Amino acid sequence: MDEVEMFIEEFVQEEYLLWKMAYEERDDELFWDARSAFNEKYYANKDMETDVRRRRNPDDEWFKEAHTFLEGKQKRKLFMIKKFAYAKLGELYGVYLNSSSKGSNSFHELIYLARIKGKPKIISSYITDLEGGFEHFFGARLDKLPDPIKVVKYSPPSDLADLEEYEST
Repeated sequence: MDEVEMFIEEFVQEEYLLWKMAYEERDDELFWDARSAFNEKYYANKDMETDVRRRRNPDDEWFKEAHTFLEGKQKRKLFMIKKFAYAKLGELYGVYLNSSSKGSNSFHELIYLARIKGKPKIISSYITDLEGGFEHFFGARLDKLPDPIKVVKYSPPSDLADLEEYEST
């Protein structure tokens, strides 16, 4: 599980740095190249990508206002990781994260990792829905998962429904 924890810690740190770059880096090509490298490093296939983006070739006026957008961002928090024995992929990890919006402390995204060529990669993403569950966002659609074989908890969410799930696992 250590390798998966390191992968997630690097992912949330580099994602936050990419947000900073989106709002501060004036060289458009440099930003988009960094975004592509991020996608390649963390996602299992080219159909999956980070939601960190900006319009192409922003002007000076956009950069004057960009700091207000950046002030609304935070490094995402890891709530828990569930490890599964999944017949189709071997070990599978479900990772619960909040959103990058400052002040968020509830479940927002559930990403699934599997080992691809021996390294952890994000294979699927589910986003919270209006009923408090998760709906498929991108990547592989996963069949009904077995019970987790291991759960590691890091920080409880503040949302009561999320907290109930967190504590019941």
